[in-house]
Amino acid sequence: HFTSGTTVAPNEAPRNLLFLIQSPAHVHHTARACALCLSNTRIHAHSRAVHTINTCRQKVAALLRKGRYCDVTVRVGHREFLAHRVVLSAHSRFFEALFDGGFKEQNAPVVDVKNLEPDIFERVIQYIYEGKCTMNTDMVEPVLAAASLLQIDLLVSDAASQLEQLLSPACCAHALVVAELHYLPQLAAKAEAMTVDHFLEVAADALLPFECMRKLLASDQLNVETEQEVFTTLSKWIKNQAIPLDEEKQLELFSFVRFPLLANTFIRMTLEQEAALSTLHGHQVVLSQFLRPIPITRKGKFTWSLSS
Repeated sequence: HFTSGTTVAPNEAPRNLLFLIQSPAHVHHTARACALCLSNTRIHAHSRAVHTINTCRQKVAALLRKGRYCDVTVRVGHREFLAHRVVLSAHSRFFEALFDGGFKEQNAPVVDVKNLEPDIFERVIQYIYEGKCTMNTDMVEPVLAAASLLQIDLLVSDAASQLEQLLSPACCAHALVVAELHYLPQLAAKAEAMTVDHFLEVAADALLPFECMRKLLASDQLNVETEQEVFTTLSKWIKNQAIPLDEEKQLELFSFVRFPLLANTFIRMTLEQEAALSTLHGHQVVLSQFLRPIPITRKGKFTWSLSS
């Protein structure tokens, strides 16, 4: 330990303590130099690691193309694909369990994978061995489904990113279904945000999931001109459902419509024409809207008022 006033002869200072007796400015400069050097070292080490991985991947892919050391054939539909158990297991938890879970396929020379199309599995194999695959836009969702089935997390992530780039109001409803099916929260969030901005177009699609419609109706940020547009769009969505919603589900959705923002004549007409709202429970849903504070508008800043 060194204290103020302590002097140490240069030839007596231990080599590993030289930093302790340098001037503060020199210590700061040296520390920055060391940090920069360490950062550069890490960058170079990372670059070398990436290069090594890519080289290894290219060599393994070359072995597959030549059919060398392949120890399993994966049969998908009418096509057969040569592969290496260790490579499939390293990328897919499905194959890892298949080859190491005590199943009959563990040492079988040929294994069958069902519920997949050969052309889609070909892209999956390409991705496993090359780290990328070529496909047209129509293949993105089937490849995502295959990756989800085979539990290839990186391919699921990459395919989901492609779907995010392809998002448009016309396919938002379907994207929300896919996001729910494969648990893709980022895709769901982006699709929901687009749906809020294009509510009338997206909500007209009967494929829009019930929970998504419910969440949208509760939003203060729907991009609509009038509340009548919200009601009319919801009414059409309910009528277009392949499996009819029961009265309770319909009224749950109608409860999010802000009836005090509608004209009285429109409300009277609605109570006559909508079967779910014409019941006693339906009347109660409408009347309850007039007994609580409601926002003046659906989008932007709004103030609260009590409807009379």
